[in-house]
Amino acid sequence: MCGLIGICKREKLNTNEIENIRFVSSQLNHRGPNQSGEWFSEKENILFSHRRLSINDLSEDGKQPMESNCGRYTLVFNGEAYNFLKIKEQLEYLGYKFKSNSDTEVVLRLIENFGFEQALTKINGMFALALYDKKFDKIFLGRDQNGQKPIYYHQNDNFFFFTSELRNIDKIIKNLKISKKALQYFFQLSYVPEPLSIYENIFKLKKGHFLIFDIKNFSFKIESYNLQEQKLNLDNLNFNQKIKKFENILLEATNDHLISDVKNGTLLSGGIDSTIITYAASRVSLNKIDTFCVKSNDKNYDESDHAIKTASQIGTNHHTLEFSQDDLFQSIINIHKVYDEPFGDSSQIPTYLLFKSIN
Repeated sequence: MCGLIGICKREKLNTNEIENIRFVSSQLNHRGPNQSGEWFSEKENILFSHRRLSINDLSEDGKQPMESNCGRYTLVFNGEAYNFLKIKEQLEYLGYKFKSNSDTEVVLRLIENFGFEQALTKINGMFALALYDKKFDKIFLGRDQNGQKPIYYHQNDNFFFFTSELRNIDKIIKNLKISKKALQYFFQLSYVPEPLSIYENIFKLKKGHFLIFDIKNFSFKIESYNLQEQKLNLDNLNFNQKIKKFENILLEATNDHLISDVKNGTLLSGGIDSTIITYAASRVSLNKIDTFCVKSNDKNYDESDHAIKTASQIGTNHHTLEFSQDDLFQSIINIHKVYDEPFGDSSQIPTYLLFKSIN
């Protein structure tokens, strides 16, 4: 998880505006505590800022914002491109050279070769990204097909703005107002659906969509894109062959997800979904997988016994986490610091406690 933020003004950014952007960026440090960086355009009317959580290539070579060798593109990227090693191999065949092992550089080179929209169709991952194209003086925003990574945007007569989170944006956007339409949806759904946000005139980029902001005309348009999919022909396979095919695809996808220069693990409840994922992870991982489960004092909701038995059968390093009533109380008080929009799913509390304890 990383944090990104950017602004484009009609005229040059002043000192106060730059400091405000830097402050809001600093508040995204929990999303990316390992590295930070910023980039200014030549006219100093555009500023990109990034907070990095290092996963692939922990060195300075993966630092963002990242500029292309030709100087045309500047990229900030949040998320993971699970198929980046396959894409990198294809680009190397075309003659591209890489100085890092990060998926961000692969995405940047992919955009250089195919253009922004075509590049998005080739990325299998979870991501939100922003790109400045110096040649056409345009800013591009993109979001993954499943909408796993957030990106918000806002435009008024004076500037265009985007960010990973809504917290502290009153430093940038004045006179914020709660959206009554968004609030109505929240009471119906327990969350605020895209493209709305909890604030008026601030929107989430829809999943599987990209935004093109034309700086010259100071206007934007939004379009959708579709992933390039490989269709499987299962007509001539019997049942066992189909099951084997599914297993191979699952193991391949899991292996792609586990590519990382840091440790990884799974959340294990003992249910069907988490058990299958943990089994696949343990099959493809070179190291023993760590698994985690939260123990509940309420036996109607406690799944820890199932998780322990499942972990034992699969053979993982299992961790059962227990929390006190005071832990639960404190999480309820502080959880608004994590979710910057109203969110009504009660599972957020044990999830918050779990990740806070293993951080």
